[in-house]
Amino acid sequence: MDVVVDLEHWRRAQRLLPILIDRFGVSFFVLDGGCLDDTKLARCTELAADWIERRSGRGVDDGGRERLYRMLRDRIAARLAEGAPVRLR
Repeated sequence: MDVVVDLEHWRRAQRLLPILIDRFGVSFFVLDGGCLDDTKLARCTELAADWIERRSGRGVDDGGRERLYRMLRDRIAARLAEGAPVRLR
């Protein structure tokens, strides 16, 4: 089964997600054990989806929200693998 991706939403996500990660910091998404916090990832995904909907004028469907979540998770994991500093709160 093929998946249809809204290219405008994808383009906006490519620009927005790094901004959110820089704004909140990698540490915001990491739990004490070094795992990623699903709740914070989901909240940030909803923030991104709402912003994209307002800017594009079209809703982000469930599949789009799932892709946003995975993109965010993968970007944070990549930053951690690159050695991004993590300060646990």
